[in-house]
Amino acid sequence: MTKRPVDPRWFEELRTGQLRDSLVWLAPLRTHVDSLVSFGCCSSEPFALMWTLDAVEGEVVELKKENLRKPKEDLARLKQSSLVATSPLLGCMDGRSVHFIVEDMSELKEEQLRSDCCDLAYCEEVLYFMWDKGAKFQKSINQMARVVKPGGWVIACEGKIRDPYPGGDLIDISQYFLAAGLEKVSLKGAPESCGCYEKPNRPSNPSLETTVQ
Repeated sequence: MTKRPVDPRWFEELRTGQLRDSLVWLAPLRTHVDSLVSFGCCSSEPFALMWTLDAVEGEVVELKKENLRKPKEDLARLKQSSLVATSPLLGCMDGRSVHFIVEDMSELKEEQLRSDCCDLAYCEEVLYFMWDKGAKFQKSINQMARVVKPGGWVIACEGKIRDPYPGGDLIDISQYFLAAGLEKVSLKGAPESCGCYEKPNRPSNPSLETTVQ
């Protein structure tokens, strides 16, 4: 499929410009990600991810229906602008799609989001709020691993998670991603707070400058 160029003016209007600036480190994945799943929805974050990665398919999984009101309104505006665009540059949603799923990410079913359906599963400050919820933490990570294609990426930007008890130690959550069958890798330029993982069987691609750890 030939994708129309993404015109920054529409995304700036949706106030994703500053958000996108914080995601530019994902640019090395741009030619390798056509489809993505964003777990948790922070306003226009899904659009900023799609803009950064030039993805054509986006799925958004969010627990609270009310958090999707603004993103849905933004999507409607983008679709309308693409329909009436007189310049190809303005038809930024032509051939692209975004879908919203209201569900606890740990309870996703195959019929809601099929296995091996995307190139990237991404979350930011979502797992952080699940640490004290027992098995839900691992189940949520298992879901991220499930929906990614073999060779795909799972990226979690979660900052520092501490044991909830007073004076608790920092928790290395990478062990939970490894338990989900993923391999930890390093992606050049990734913030320290972001854990990057691959689902096994991705062909070697030195241009991404990744290293299995």
